[in-house]
This record gives sequence, C-alpha cells and structure tokens, in this order.
Amino acid sequence: MIGIIVAGHGNFASGITSMLELVVGKPENYEYIDFLQGESQEALEDDYREKLDNLKDCEKIVIMTDITGGSPFKSAVTYAVSDERLNVISGTNVPMLVELIFRRMNSDDSEDLIQSSMEAGKEQIVRFHKDML
Repeated sequence: MIGIIVAGHGNFASGITSMLELVVGKPENYEYIDFLQGESQEALEDDYREKLDNLKDCEKIVIMTDITGGSPFKSAVTYAVSDERLNVISGTNVPMLVELIFRRMNSDDSEDLIQSSMEAGKEQIVRFHKDML
C-alpha cells in the first residue's frame, strides 16, 4: 500500500482531511500534519518522524504539501533525500487528493498515481463563465 501524508501551514492539512473524510470516508495509511503559527521547525520535524513511523510498513509514501518552499515542503524534502520511498508534491488541492486516494486502491505504481493526481488537480481548476450554462 502507498501511504499518504498531507502537510501544510495553519490548519490546511486538518481542514483538507476533514473535507476528505466527509466525501470519501477515513482513508487507510493516511496521516496529516498542521504546521501552526509559533511552532518550531524542530517540532515540525518531530511530527514528520512520528507520521513516517506510523507508515513504516508502506512501500511508498506520497507527501502532499501546500506550497513549494514553505517549511512543511522543505522538511518533507529533507526526509525524501535520504528515503527513496518518499515522493513530495506541493500545491495540493482537493481533486488531487481524492484522485490519489481512489486510484491507490487499484494500483501500487506510485509514479502513475502521482501523475494522475497532478493531472486531476490541474483539470479541476475552472473559472465559471456564463457560456458554460
């Protein structure tokens, strides 16, 4: 099974997780990390260690963060450099996460899952225009 960690600033991770559980139920091998205001980099890295330990039986782990260059992203990259199981994606949105959750039930190919997740995220960015009616 492919594990998933969602991490971000403020309540990004818990918020997107709450929405996800409402829509698709509680996913297996799934963890989240909120990096709250005033929290130290050391505390964030402790959170990552804990969540990675919880997913130690997963062959691959996809870490999905909110923004490139932020502390949750940088910490994830630090772990990914030394752990080949880890893949880090930033710019996470709801369609990406839903795609990843559903497709991983039928696939162990992390590269395929990551690509389809990123495509789903891009395709679901839509600006309404009255001609759409």
